[in-house]
Amino acid sequence: MLAGWSIDFQLINRYSLVQAHTWYGELSHQAPDKQWFDLELGVEVDGKKINLLPYLVKAIRQGLLQNLSDTETVLMELDSGQRLSLPADRIKQILSVLVELYETKPLSVDDTLTMSMNQLTRIAELADRDKINKKEWQWLGSQWLQNKAQQLYSYLEVDGNDKGAVSKNSHGKRPGFTVLPPVGLNAELREYQQLGLNWLQFLKKNEFSGMLADDMGLGKTIQTLSSILLDKEAGNLSSPCLVVAPTSLLANWLHEAETFAPELRLLLWSGPKRHRLQDKIKDCDLLITSYGTLQQDVELWAKQHFHLVILDEAQTIKNVRSRINRVVGSLSSTHRLCLTGTPLENHLGELWSLFNFLMPGFLGTYAQFQRHYQVPIEKEQDDERRCALVQRIAPFMLRRLKSEVAKELPDKTVINEFISLTETQRDLYETIRLTMSEEVRKAVSVSGVKRNRLAISNALLKLRQVCCHPKLLKLDHLQQSSQDNVYLDTGWDTSNIDVSHKLGSVNGLQLAEDVSKLDTRSGKLNWLADKLPGMLEEGRRVLIFSSFTSMLTLIGELLENLGISFVELTGKSRDRGALVKRFQQREVPVFLISLKAGGAGLNLTAADVVIHTDPWWNPAAEQQASDRAHRIGQDKSVFVYKLICKETVEERIQLLQESKNNLAQSIYQQESLAVSDMTGDDWLELLKPINLDD
Repeated sequence: MLAGWSIDFQLINRYSLVQAHTWYGELSHQAPDKQWFDLELGVEVDGKKINLLPYLVKAIRQGLLQNLSDTETVLMELDSGQRLSLPADRIKQILSVLVELYETKPLSVDDTLTMSMNQLTRIAELADRDKINKKEWQWLGSQWLQNKAQQLYSYLEVDGNDKGAVSKNSHGKRPGFTVLPPVGLNAELREYQQLGLNWLQFLKKNEFSGMLADDMGLGKTIQTLSSILLDKEAGNLSSPCLVVAPTSLLANWLHEAETFAPELRLLLWSGPKRHRLQDKIKDCDLLITSYGTLQQDVELWAKQHFHLVILDEAQTIKNVRSRINRVVGSLSSTHRLCLTGTPLENHLGELWSLFNFLMPGFLGTYAQFQRHYQVPIEKEQDDERRCALVQRIAPFMLRRLKSEVAKELPDKTVINEFISLTETQRDLYETIRLTMSEEVRKAVSVSGVKRNRLAISNALLKLRQVCCHPKLLKLDHLQQSSQDNVYLDTGWDTSNIDVSHKLGSVNGLQLAEDVSKLDTRSGKLNWLADKLPGMLEEGRRVLIFSSFTSMLTLIGELLENLGISFVELTGKSRDRGALVKRFQQREVPVFLISLKAGGAGLNLTAADVVIHTDPWWNPAAEQQASDRAHRIGQDKSVFVYKLICKETVEERIQLLQESKNNLAQSIYQQESLAVSDMTGDDWLELLKPINLDD
């Protein structure tokens, strides 16, 4: 029974209790606009149709449908005075799919629910999910809408037992909609890439948009280019396609398009002289630009319609309130596509942002999404709402993992290297920790954690910087007194560094013999000085990532003093394609990369060693950076080293992160740790002192 239902069951006459003979759904177009349709759901009792939607809305408002168990019976009083008996499991199924019923005024004047065409798959979902017997669900109204809904759902169907948003057709072969690869494609698609092409073309044919969220390195670019080329060969490119990507990926898009789809007419829209190319826009097939440049030319693109808008590294627009989010949302296009290996990094609001670009209104307004999904899932751990969200987005998001579809890839071995702080680092770390800990403790005791996020973040940042190198703090008393004493030894014993293999030549490079010049104030630099020469002697090629460009500068100085040549990519780098080319052609053995500038999109399969000098608290972004090397085309085992300072904030954040409930794991990918999620106990744990007895 329903707690709080105001019915005296002793007075219920057994003749006034009626059962539903048939469940029905009725669909109708909103004339003249076919982008919307109306839905009515109800039952037939003694040959009379009863629309259940207004009754459900009333019961929701009265709080009568909370905490239902599947075995309960719901009694609804009809206008006739009769009581209608309904199984609770069916009511729950309807509510999980049609969360709009929880809104203040969800129904139209005729008590129907108005829905957009991009929500048509939910109609078939109502009939199919949770073991509803199709024979008992009678569909009325527009036959075209009925056929369309079933056709879409049968192709894009997901398993009700799926734990993540991955389409059934993501792994295996599904009959139905298939296309041949484009004739002009200068590559042979792998089986899963062909399935991806089928999926992209099916969405386009049915006027839907989607998110290709394959694991990093599985070829999202070539699948996208194949779909564009297929449209061109079919004569369907009436207007250009637009790719918007981070600046560091523009050269890669040009290279991939020229290599695999040479028939496409390309136009790179970048640089101060780009407006001289304006007359060529109408004649190109694929226009490539960056997020930054796009924002500078808003007025120009307001007049341009695109066949397809593609957002590469689409998580760039994850901030709902950012300008770039508004700019890409204003673009006019027939189709839209998001490419990302990390569709969710911090919270579910990012997921809403991407889908709102793809299909505005698909997940409701942001406020509605927060009420119906984000708060119940993140704050209340509501697994039913999580499953409902997974079911809703699954048809429009295709995600495959390397472990499932690229089993021929060599192994990737992740090694946590725990580094001891030098005496200089240890003393400075404790000094800063004591000072910041006391300041934060006082502030939090007065106004709580959430009001002091900036102070906590600042404390963590300073401690992380010390773990890399004292010089990152730029403290006055750490500045060197003279140019002659730049590599001053401040107390760390260099005798523990094995330098015997650093003398002589490595792959034709002359290594420095005067190791006394090495900066020894950083345990991580000491580790690099000890390990890198040996790696290069073995013929390895190395990527070194850091979230601090100042740390990359110090590593660059170390490499110069070791006689090791390298290239460096940061946000200020020019001609990034040339840097990648030099590394890929084995002209240099080491590539220094800032995580923000080069952690995504680059193809660096010449590398077989990846070193993360400072842990990045978003494991998805860290993994994405590692997969610059571990991707299709790699023929060597890849070793990933994570340098973590023992007994410090670095080790504790890693442990804290592992202990957290991983929201994104249950949706599709890993979640990062945010200061906003920390409790008082969390930050106290992070700011614990070093064990000085080590």
